[in-house]
Amino acid sequence: MSVDEQAGAATPSSERAAAAEGTPVAKEGQQKPETVASVAGATGRLIAMDVARGLAVLGMYIAHVGPNPGDDDPASNWLIAFYGRSSILFAVLAGVSLALMSGRTRPVSGRRQVDVTIRITVRAVLVSALGVALIVLTQPLMMILVYYGLFFLLAIPFLRLRAKALAWLAVGTALLGPVVSFLWRAQVWPLDPPGEARAFEVASFNSLTGLSDTLPALLVTGAFPAITWMPFVFAGMAIGRIDWTPVRNQYRLLATGAALVVAGYGGSRLLLDGFGFRGRLDEDIARAAESLGWSTDAIIGSARLYTAGKVPTSDYTWLMTSSPHSGTTFEILGGIGVAFVVIALCLLIARWVRPLLAPIASVGALALTAYAGHHLVLAFVGRPEDDWTAMWWFLIGAVALCWLYRLLIRRGPFEAVLTYAGKATSWALLRGPVDRAARG
Repeated sequence: MSVDEQAGAATPSSERAAAAEGTPVAKEGQQKPETVASVAGATGRLIAMDVARGLAVLGMYIAHVGPNPGDDDPASNWLIAFYGRSSILFAVLAGVSLALMSGRTRPVSGRRQVDVTIRITVRAVLVSALGVALIVLTQPLMMILVYYGLFFLLAIPFLRLRAKALAWLAVGTALLGPVVSFLWRAQVWPLDPPGEARAFEVASFNSLTGLSDTLPALLVTGAFPAITWMPFVFAGMAIGRIDWTPVRNQYRLLATGAALVVAGYGGSRLLLDGFGFRGRLDEDIARAAESLGWSTDAIIGSARLYTAGKVPTSDYTWLMTSSPHSGTTFEILGGIGVAFVVIALCLLIARWVRPLLAPIASVGALALTAYAGHHLVLAFVGRPEDDWTAMWWFLIGAVALCWLYRLLIRRGPFEAVLTYAGKATSWALLRGPVDRAARG
């Protein structure tokens, strides 16, 4: 959801024209709207969300196109910071968008709630369909859009919850989800190091057998399984229910994010190194290396980059790791913390240097188009042999093209389809428009 869509979801139709131009609008005697989606006096916070989303998309470009960290190039080691965390930021911001669509600090009810549910369902179906189309066309190893649509659907029953309940839901699923996944997979789909990526294929969607294999992948065994990714969505919904107008709240978000980073990545390091569990983990890695004929460094390197959405089930100490895409409690907490820090910094910086953020905000406003576009370019045009060259071309090209597009047209093609399809479906099913300013 871009700045335009957030403004539309948060304001009555009579105010949207001014909102689209970034003009503060507050009727006499009316309180200023109270969330990051507020139009009156809050355009900077809207842009901040697009900046954060743009950083998430560009971070995924780096992970998909740039050199693998450690590939005989010490300079590439810093790129690991973008692995996993960029897609987590993307998922957290999806939760923020859901909160904005469903009433901001006060969840909608009645006819308005039905309208929101229809729009989110349409959005979920279309996003997943786009993901399937990209799989058919490009055959990427890890396609988040199919999962992304499922996250929207799974979030619908929780749209009536307020910030505190959503925060507890995020904590509960972060603690329990990885353990349930580990125990279930240990019995049904045991996995040895270094892990395995379950890539979708065309057959996954055009037969009953394929679909029966696809559902467990979407929920538990895939690259972005719902059981360990819904905490990100719930965390985003929780912060989307909070009033970010006061600067003190933005600093609180920053502090909360920093604390979660320490708890997640620091807690993992404390258990493995401080309490001596790394020795047990190294023994499991050594057994796997001997069985596969790999070097231990190869297995460690694979786990360091990503474990394709879940950890091996050969030993419980894998649950103490926090590597990208491991799906452990520690990675979830640390990843949410990084997302909170990024969002908080974007909110704070947007107060002072808003015009300078326009290029990156443009990528965030066209996030779906930019994400789909880079997969299509990789599939049909290819990439230079030099990973660094490819990465910089993609980054600079995406920012330049999105910025130019926003100046000329504003709403992206895929974003427009989601918006208008949702509106049309809601209008048809509810036999007319819904007062989007109504709370119930």
